[in-house]
Amino acid sequence: MRKVYCGTPIDSCNGSLVTLNAAWRPDGMKNNKSGKLHSSHEEAFKCYCKHLQAQGYVRLGSREFSLNGGAVLLLDKKSRFGAEFRKGKTGDKSNSRFTPMSGRGTITEKIA
Repeated sequence: MRKVYCGTPIDSCNGSLVTLNAAWRPDGMKNNKSGKLHSSHEEAFKCYCKHLQAQGYVRLGSREFSLNGGAVLLLDKKSRFGAEFRKGKTGDKSNSRFTPMSGRGTITEKIA
């Protein structure tokens, strides 16, 4: 089972609450073992777009955003957006925590 992290702060994310690997905590929350993940790259993309618009960013195109006419923020393609997570290596897959998959996914890239 794979899930996708969107990069949105946990209080603004509409993903499912899951248990994450102890070494990985979203938003610097050291005492919280939970995070929110999405079932697909497209859901993660939509969640992050919604978050950017709530922060005052204006959508210029399907993947481009700008804040106050400044630098353009370019999101990765929907099909590759977000960081992928998989279930851990414990024997009982139903109760194991999610672990980040190495080298999978990107979120944003700034363009001047």
